[in-house]
Amino acid sequence: MQRSFAGIGAHPDVYLTMQGPNEFNITGTLKHWDITGRLGEIDVPTLITAGGHDEFTPVQAEALHAGIPGSELVTFENASHMQFVEEPERYHELVADFLARVEQQ
Repeated sequence: MQRSFAGIGAHPDVYLTMQGPNEFNITGTLKHWDITGRLGEIDVPTLITAGGHDEFTPVQAEALHAGIPGSELVTFENASHMQFVEEPERYHELVADFLARVEQQ
């Protein structure tokens, strides 16, 4: 995570072009980008995770889940945006179980 964030700080051009100066007030090229209507085209097993206190809100997670046929949604009620850091054991177990199930299909 630290290397990724350091890389953004060292070379912010792509981030600034796409997002603008931050993720909370998007002013870049992604401001009006919306392919929600194409979510139904995803036809691979999909696991969606979200935190109960995430900037990716539970309402947004539910919309993503509703749009992707057969997707699974797991909300980490006591986590925010980085469930894999905040609840690593549960997160890793969840992902491992999901991968084991889909590999058996």
